[in-house]
Amino acid sequence: MAHNFSDVTHEIVTQAAETTTNAAIKAAAVTVATATEAGKQVKETYDGITIQADMSVPGTDFMSSASDRVDAENEEISRIEADLEAQKAKEDEDKKKRSTSTSRSKASWSVSRHPQLPRQVSMPSNNYENQRDTDYL
Repeated sequence: MAHNFSDVTHEIVTQAAETTTNAAIKAAAVTVATATEAGKQVKETYDGITIQADMSVPGTDFMSSASDRVDAENEEISRIEADLEAQKAKEDEDKKKRSTSTSRSKASWSVSRHPQLPRQVSMPSNNYENQRDTDYL
């Protein structure tokens, strides 16, 4: 059988209050048990001994607030992951569009240059050599 923190604490301090003969321990146990059950700050006097216990944080309220923080952080992480996935999908789509436009331009370039037309190759003339030979004639 599962117990939450405040149930277990309440059970332990109640047993301590019932079994002890020491007034200070009994007062502390009763005060803590009452504070735990109420989930808040309690100040009690038992046999002339005043004890104050604050269980507003450590009880189930603390556990539920920690759980709420974890849930909120998990939601934030999920939102960030979704944003990153959407951004990556957009970048992939943009990249695909760019590659499509590039391949189209390559296709139009290769069509404009017909492979069966002869190439004109011009050989560079060596005018210096020719000029030197004629200078000595």
